[in-house]
Amino acid sequence: IMEDVIGRERLQGVLLHELGLSTRCWPLQVSPTVLSLLARVLVCRLQYQSVQAPESECDDSLILLIWKGFINALEENASSDEEPDEDLEVAHMQTMLFVWHSFTVESRSSLLLQ
Repeated sequence: IMEDVIGRERLQGVLLHELGLSTRCWPLQVSPTVLSLLARVLVCRLQYQSVQAPESECDDSLILLIWKGFINALEENASSDEEPDEDLEVAHMQTMLFVWHSFTVESRSSLLLQ
């Protein structure tokens, strides 16, 4: 079973890329189907991490990159002189809040200070 989980974990980054979800340039407009797949990948990664190291105080690096890409996209959209061409959907924000609450206190503090 663990080999299957590890194999899926390796493919999750590829899946996100193929869905157009790049951690460098995170889209604010995400279709419900893609958002559902993203949520599933995040839950799988968090479950895998909690099984592997239940007492661990570190966060998944891919999930941290997703959060940083999301915040960067929000900043770019807000600081643009042009009228924003993308709105953030409620379901997208809910998914990202789920991500935020999965972080350790140390990671949240570090992210807030950046």
